[in-house]
Amino acid sequence: MFYLELDEVVRLHAAIISASGGLSGIREIGGLESAISQPQMEMFGAELIQLFLKRLGFWAFQLSSITLF
Repeated sequence: MFYLELDEVVRLHAAIISASGGLSGIREIGGLESAISQPQMEMFGAELIQLFLKRLGFWAFQLSSITLF
């Protein structure tokens, strides 16, 4: 499975801000790291969130519900 890394998310955010406007920077780096890593969690060698769309939805919810940027 392909996962976005922290530097990729930061660059993506910067590109969106550059194109659409807004404030740049990261408000809470620890929260961003947590939101990025949660869909990757495993238990007993199996991924907790197995369907890609559920994983994507979970990640989108985490990034939009917490003010990280």
